Amino acid sequence: MLNSLTITKSQYRRISAFLTRCLPEEGCGLLAGSVDGVVHNIFTITNKFHSPVRFRMDEMQLVRAFQEMDSKQQVLLGIFHSHPNGPDHPSITDLTEFYYPDSFMVIFSRLKRGWEASAYQVHPITKSYNSINFIRN
Repeated sequence: MLNSLTITKSQYRRISAFLTRCLPEEGCGLLAGSVDGVVHNIFTITNKFHSPVRFRMDEMQLVRAFQEMDSKQQVLLGIFHSHPNGPDHPSITDLTEFYYPDSFMVIFSRLKRGWEASAYQVHPITKSYNSINFIRN
């Protein structure tokens, strides 16, 4: 399993802008790329719950995203979502509802300077997590 995720500064800004547009709701999406952990594609997905404290990705948008990943021979690297007013780490709900254990969870939280992101490896059986390197180039 990888221990780092690499994203460009431009991709980071794109996600941050998307999450700002989603406020006050949580925004969510997928990070796809190569098996070495480098993000090549970002999929912003509609939060069906339209909630500031929970998200559920639109199923049809998920299907289209996975089809595009397959066509480009990319893998799912991470699932991102925002905590507009919450902690910078996974919540109990995040851990309970994380269905992709071979990918990372990336959480964007709003701090005084704007969005800050942290990435985590989630262990679904124990409902625990550990931080991984989230590199912005």
